[in-house]
Amino acid sequence: MQIARNVLLKTSQPISVVAERVGYSDYGLFARQFRRICGCTPSEFRRIEKSRQPNLP
Repeated sequence: MQIARNVLLKTSQPISVVAERVGYSDYGLFARQFRRICGCTPSEFRRIEKSRQPNLP
């Protein structure tokens, strides 16, 4: 999930593309696993982190 977190922060790619990029063909499974491991959904993670670091893309 660390790679997914980095891609979410460093790109504006859709989350479904990020999921595929890190090996998940099923977006729903990726989102559930991400939430289980990171404590929030991928979109929540991106929004929270970008509000903390406004210079991110």
